[in-house]
Amino acid sequence: MSSTHDSQHPLDPLLTAYLDGELDAVDTTRVEKMLESDPEAADRLEALSRASLPFAEAFAPLLDAAPEARLEAMLDKALEPPPVAAPMRASGFMASRRGFMAAGIALLLAGGLGDRFLLSPLLEEKVAAPGWRDLVAQYMTLYTPETLADIPADPARQAVELASLGNRLDLDLAPVLASLPDAELKRAQILQYDGAPLGQITWLDPRYGPMALCVIKAGGGNSAPKPEERLGLQVVFWKQSGHGFMLIGKMPPDVLEARASTLHSRLT
Repeated sequence: MSSTHDSQHPLDPLLTAYLDGELDAVDTTRVEKMLESDPEAADRLEALSRASLPFAEAFAPLLDAAPEARLEAMLDKALEPPPVAAPMRASGFMASRRGFMAAGIALLLAGGLGDRFLLSPLLEEKVAAPGWRDLVAQYMTLYTPETLADIPADPARQAVELASLGNRLDLDLAPVLASLPDAELKRAQILQYDGAPLGQITWLDPRYGPMALCVIKAGGGNSAPKPEERLGLQVVFWKQSGHGFMLIGKMPPDVLEARASTLHSRLT
């Protein structure tokens, strides 16, 4: 698929359902009327049609050999939220991408595919649920400097917020009150991930914008800070004292890593 179509358009779920024949008669009529009056929607439909991978050609001979009904049920349970189907046409019939995935998985489990890694990237993309770092990154892409600019610097309030947050997480967060170079502490708040408390502490850097330290209870041993990039944002994450930590911001990697090292030392 070309990079032109990598970003999802708001109409993609509706148009791909239309292409896969998954809409009822009322919605099908509504989409067809929209396509007649909206050139942008028509262009997007054409783009999605061209963007489909050739799953039908690859898997059509194998569908009859797969226990598709059972695997469809397994996939329905595993995929939360349900994946957006991609359009495909082959040999006069239309089929959803998930059906071909089911056939591929069945043959993979049965040893019918010689190269078990052929489908690995596709299956991981569809089945893997987003982790807490994925969701934090999505949330932080919505932040702008204006999100935090009007929050007054109030050490007394910040101390209360950090104490409350620390109580929820069973963690002493008072060391966070110490200043960071060129970053003004703004607030600490409690969020939730998968029913568990998720702490977020935010700073505002006048040059690079918002930065956040997110904390969640986590099992397993300690791990040293490691850098990564998610959704165009720089990330450093580590584990210590039964907690997972994630520092995230839109700034050069070396700047974020230096701040992560400082926070890691303070909280150890």
